[in-house]
Amino acid sequence: MPTLDEDGWQLESAVEAHARAPDTFEIPDESIRARLVPASAAKLIFSLRSANGPQVERIWVHITGYTDSGYIGKLDNEPRTADAPISLGQVIEFGPDHIIDALPPANWNPETGEYED
Repeated sequence: MPTLDEDGWQLESAVEAHARAPDTFEIPDESIRARLVPASAAKLIFSLRSANGPQVERIWVHITGYTDSGYIGKLDNEPRTADAPISLGQVIEFGPDHIIDALPPANWNPETGEYED
């Protein structure tokens, strides 16, 4: 996983953020976060190194496939941080624990995780 010190960015854990503030920081149920499919979108929390100090942004990622521990996808929007070390279209690997919001395809079955193209 990328780190703020070495790569200039890192992903934050949605599960840990939810545990710190369960009444105000809601995340999708684990059964949803773990069953997303390509064509889904996932919102992640990025910590970014910047000339103005560390910045935190919530950015959508379009899921394109799977890894051994989660997903692979492309950044679906440009970071607002002007000198962000990541950019629109960059490939990101992440796990279900990083997802703070999810938009599965309309024909997705949350019970099975299956969908039709």
